[in-house]
Amino acid sequence: MASKILTPRQKLINMMYLVFLALLALNIDVNFIDTFQDLNASIQNSNDQFIEERRHKLNKIEEAVVVDSSFFHSFQNNATKVIHTIDSAIIYINDLESRILNKGGGYSEYGYPKNATNSLIPSRILLENNAADTLHLLLIETVKQLESIIDSSDKKMVSDIIRVDKEITNFFGKKITWDSYHFDNVAQGAVLTTLNRFKNNLLIIESHILSTYENRIFNLLTSGLSSFDVTDSLWMDVNIMNANQFRIGEKIFIVPSLPQIDNNEENNITTTITDQFGDTVQKDVVTDDGYVLSFLASDPGTYTVTTDVSQKGKSIYQATRELKIVEQEIVVNYIINEYIKLDGYSTLFLGVKNPIIIKHPKFDLKNLKITINNGRLSKFKNKTAIIPERLGVCLVELNDPSGKLISSASFIVKHLPDPYPFINNQYQNEVSSKIFKVLTGISAGIEGFEWNDSFEITSFNTKKIDRNGRVAVDNKSFGPYFEHETLKHIRNAKKGETFIFDNILVNSTDGRNRVITGLIVKII
Repeated sequence: MASKILTPRQKLINMMYLVFLALLALNIDVNFIDTFQDLNASIQNSNDQFIEERRHKLNKIEEAVVVDSSFFHSFQNNATKVIHTIDSAIIYINDLESRILNKGGGYSEYGYPKNATNSLIPSRILLENNAADTLHLLLIETVKQLESIIDSSDKKMVSDIIRVDKEITNFFGKKITWDSYHFDNVAQGAVLTTLNRFKNNLLIIESHILSTYENRIFNLLTSGLSSFDVTDSLWMDVNIMNANQFRIGEKIFIVPSLPQIDNNEENNITTTITDQFGDTVQKDVVTDDGYVLSFLASDPGTYTVTTDVSQKGKSIYQATRELKIVEQEIVVNYIINEYIKLDGYSTLFLGVKNPIIIKHPKFDLKNLKITINNGRLSKFKNKTAIIPERLGVCLVELNDPSGKLISSASFIVKHLPDPYPFINNQYQNEVSSKIFKVLTGISAGIEGFEWNDSFEITSFNTKKIDRNGRVAVDNKSFGPYFEHETLKHIRNAKKGETFIFDNILVNSTDGRNRVITGLIVKII
């Protein structure tokens, strides 16, 4: 479903778009143009972010092609087709925007379209000259082309986001043609916003498709790997079979887990074992299968296994892992993440208590020593939690009563995700007047997120649009509660009015201050 892939920011833009279309009239209030301009700027900012993300995602796909061009070329080829299809439609929409703006005299010195309230100019260009029909047919063809490229599971997402039905039911329940619904008797400022919205829809689809490709590539590259080696590029690892600690005389098997890399004329793969003094003790001793490396434990000490991939003499990927050789009987190293794992999440979040589950079949937890290298441990509600202090990786080690290491695990530490604005403790765009009137403020959080109390709103703006489309109030509140003047309007809210909460500044326990997406609430 499309709703599952749209972020609350996109849902916000969708809601703003629908509310404003419903309120449009030929004689639009000049103050209402300010709101259209704000919406258009928000959509444009979203479009710019999608374009920036496009470069990042393409870079990731291109990195995979460098690793294995034959295996990942299809992803790159489809991504290129999707972008070309999207860009072709956007180029035409940009041309329509330019024609409407030029005919209307361009922008004023304050950055507004000079004829923002004029509906004749866009009607002549789009309806009388059949440009709207051309745009409609172009979007229909764009949908068909995208559906021919993407998987069947994503086809409904495309049709849900780009609505190309011949007829649309308007605000009054009447069915009208697609072009009339969007452009007939609609002010220039609203038409420009609508065209920008079409571009936004296209870029939402593109972003989702590229993300899908990126995730599939990532899963192929990292299948079977741990989170030990944390980079923002392609992951690789070195797996030391059975344990990380061995006794003298044992044969150690080492498996370089490389992301779809083959040793060929272009890629040179070497695995080197060095001792604690940095001296090489073994290099590329391969078993019969040509893949697993073997190493005979002969001298006690700490050794480093390094697998390096180079092209034309230049190292492009590298992974390392340590192992220990001891004189005494080997200590069994239990499976990582079977006895040390997080409770409900796959990563740690900075600045909050992250519950961790530690169980061992041979020891009572109270007799085990737990150590971490990032942050501190905390006890709460009969649980153990990690409170990380910095981004990166947190290593958890479990030692038996004698101090010997019996298990370890590494977890990625991330910032808290961006929250969304809540009204009446949930993200919603429609609230009954009875409920709305008794509210005292807004909050921030994420649905189902355990640490919503880590977010604190420090300020926000409130706009009220009355049933005639006029901006009746525009006030700033400090903290999460409505300031006095705003509260008066909240208490007198009437069905059909719209309240916009934006410029919402949130402080969180991970030390970040951020402006989150706004919220539009229609009173019903």
